Amino acid sequence: MKNILYLTSIILVFTLLLFLPDKTFTQSNTSDMPVLKGPYLGQKPPGLKPEIFAPGIISTDLHEGSSGFNLDSTHFVFQRIEDKKLFTYEMEHKNGQWTEPRIVPFAHMMRNGDFIFAPDGKTLFFQSNVPIEGLESEGTISNIWVTKKTETSWTEPKFLDFTINTKWLDSFASATNEGTLYFFSRKPGGEGNSDLYKSHLVNGEYAEAQNLGDLFNTKEHEWDPFIAPDESYLIFCSTKPGGYGRDDFYISFRNKDLSWSKPINMGKDINSNSSENRPYVTADGKYFFFTSTKRGNRDIYWIDAKIIDKFKIFSQQQSIDDWEKETFIKQSPEKVMDAAGIKPGMTIGEVGAGRGRFTMHLARRVGTDGKILANDIDAEGLAYLKKRCLRVGINNVKTILGEVDDPHFPKGALDMVFMVWTYHFFDQPITMLKKLLPTLKPGGTVVLVEPDPIRGPGGADHGISPELMRRDASQAGFEVVRIEDFLPEDLIFVLKIRE
Repeated sequence: MKNILYLTSIILVFTLLLFLPDKTFTQSNTSDMPVLKGPYLGQKPPGLKPEIFAPGIISTDLHEGSSGFNLDSTHFVFQRIEDKKLFTYEMEHKNGQWTEPRIVPFAHMMRNGDFIFAPDGKTLFFQSNVPIEGLESEGTISNIWVTKKTETSWTEPKFLDFTINTKWLDSFASATNEGTLYFFSRKPGGEGNSDLYKSHLVNGEYAEAQNLGDLFNTKEHEWDPFIAPDESYLIFCSTKPGGYGRDDFYISFRNKDLSWSKPINMGKDINSNSSENRPYVTADGKYFFFTSTKRGNRDIYWIDAKIIDKFKIFSQQQSIDDWEKETFIKQSPEKVMDAAGIKPGMTIGEVGAGRGRFTMHLARRVGTDGKILANDIDAEGLAYLKKRCLRVGINNVKTILGEVDDPHFPKGALDMVFMVWTYHFFDQPITMLKKLLPTLKPGGTVVLVEPDPIRGPGGADHGISPELMRRDASQAGFEVVRIEDFLPEDLIFVLKIRE
């Protein structure tokens, strides 16, 4: 049945092509076309502020829509609305210069819409309202098709599976390196009016589409998802309240545990009080393209893709801030530092500092006369901690990349070794404690904040009991001199070198 529907649609498309007149390119009602040489149509690359792409050549006083470059940026496809009709053009870099735009064969006089190149730079997913026999529409119907660029033309467009396409509007399909497809659909059963979905490519077939859930989708419209080829981030549009205009760009980043960070608005430099949509990043990762109606008509804009790194840092900070606020409800930094005996002027070695949850508080407590040696085995986390300290003007923190059983602290330099929710993760905790012995000054202490095996969230499997702590300390040459239990889920152990 699917094959019959597909063949019927293809016959309809190419029958229409035979009887439709040719369409020549117009550049704002003139046939003049400057000679364009070099990458990206020879345009001067943008900085970290959006600029109109190829003004007067591609972006005109008419409305422009989707656009895209192939893998090596020698082929450019873009859309323009002329005489209330949508046309899709292509240009190629040949003999040292760009050809004049010409209509792509699969879009001639057909109202095809959103499109994006796949990571291979040849496959193009696009939206079309070509009627499909047997697929009765519910309101505005539009589906996702795919074609592939060849040496001389394009392959015949193919209607995607019914695991993706429906009798409602389905559009803006963006693919990963693995073939997973992200798109939006107005089919019922989602969170709102338009929702974001994804479908995995399994043995050459698209699996049943999955709704991305309420982290991304709201009661309003979410659409135009661009997924990074390595699935490290997702840019999409939303009309939810709190934005700058009709539809704004938001970005979310993939965490190490494969979860997604909370989407953040991409800010007023990119978004406006009008409409922004049709996002993509070029295959070389250099530029972020999108469209905007900030001038009244819809233009194509581009900006240095390094702007995405800025949002990644902001997203990480937002996620860290949210997590820290939640944990500090049960682990008040001030109360913990008071119990540990942390005072101005101290030099403290923090084991397992990570991205600085406690480091920032320790640094402020010891002041400019003190120092924090922040240790971790996560180089990325320490790099983030450095940037975090720089951002807020903290300059008494030194990061130290350690090993799983050696923090690499200097000998005889520390008034205290401090660690929170770290000790119970050690594979060889006694070995680590022994490594701390020579790093302490006379009278120095080791302070550990660890989950209580009775009251803690992980139970006995993730807790450190007083009996276990005393045994480990004794074997390593320490003694437990004090235990505090005022925290709702944790115990504070204070150790000194055994005399």
